[in-house]
Amino acid sequence: MFLLIFGTFIFLYFFFHLYWKRKNLPPGPIPLPFFGNLLSLYFTDMETQFQKWKKQYGDLHTIWFGDMPIVTLHDAPTILETFLKDGETYAGRPYFKWDDIVRNGRNGVIFTEGERWRENRRFALHVFRNFGLGKNLMQERVLVEVTNLITDIKDEILSGKNEVSVQNAIDLAVGSIINSLTLGYRYGKEKREEFEKVKKFAQFLVSQAGKPVYRVMDNGPEFYKNFPIFNSYYKYFTTEVEKVKNYFVDHIEEHRKVIDFESEEDPTDFVEAFLRHQYKQKAEGTTDNYFDDDQLYATILDLWIAGQETTSNTLAWMCVYLIQYPQVQQKLHHELDKKLKDSVIWFQ
Repeated sequence: MFLLIFGTFIFLYFFFHLYWKRKNLPPGPIPLPFFGNLLSLYFTDMETQFQKWKKQYGDLHTIWFGDMPIVTLHDAPTILETFLKDGETYAGRPYFKWDDIVRNGRNGVIFTEGERWRENRRFALHVFRNFGLGKNLMQERVLVEVTNLITDIKDEILSGKNEVSVQNAIDLAVGSIINSLTLGYRYGKEKREEFEKVKKFAQFLVSQAGKPVYRVMDNGPEFYKNFPIFNSYYKYFTTEVEKVKNYFVDHIEEHRKVIDFESEEDPTDFVEAFLRHQYKQKAEGTTDNYFDDDQLYATILDLWIAGQETTSNTLAWMCVYLIQYPQVQQKLHHELDKKLKDSVIWFQ
């Protein structure tokens, strides 16, 4: 009797994973229980593996991150048709259960959707436009960091260093701009240690998302933490996340202590603007709860993750390509000398 029940359970388990959950999705590689297709991506070069699946299953197919199906598009016409012409349908974001731990629930602006996302996106754009986004004021902030970046690189060269990290200089410049907008101050020489700490936080969160153990546990971190191997990763991850939370929450509380909420003066950074808006809503009796402290913390975190890594890496790759193709670098340099001479670059 036991063998019959056990055999039936095994049959139903594999029937569900190998057929039932896949039957209404585009074709794709067979997912393993718990892991999905993550092991194929972990042990093989990712680009090569995606090309292999494309040849085998076509331009539209399904892969699995643990128990989460990911429908992948591989041709430009379908991508344009899906995300541009019908973009509103696909405007939502996948829900990762780890984010309940990282962002204290579905907070922030990256992984939220619906009214909370719309309200906070609208508010953030309004605040940053007031700070000069798309205007000369923002260019002035950027040019300050560009000047410091060039000065730092020159100083390292003059000090006799054989190798100079352009990436580190770009990281600092981008981080300073983000921090001046969110927390109200840039990273001068006396703040570089603090910058490295925040940068490490952001890199940690981005790097974990690609690890198989992270993806497997995303089905239910609170469940998997009860098992030996997963328990150690859970403790490691949550300990690091607490450091991130404490850093940003401490800054939020420091702002709250010094803000004069009755003042008519314009806020000087995003945290101050958010806290003022929060105070105003409470005074008016608004109860939508779209502007609570968890949302503020998660939004600052999202601005850091989305702004720092992508911007810095894009600029660094540009430098790599210009070094790799000196003829393009010379052409670019010649055009700048011809058009601008010694003047500063300004977007009009």
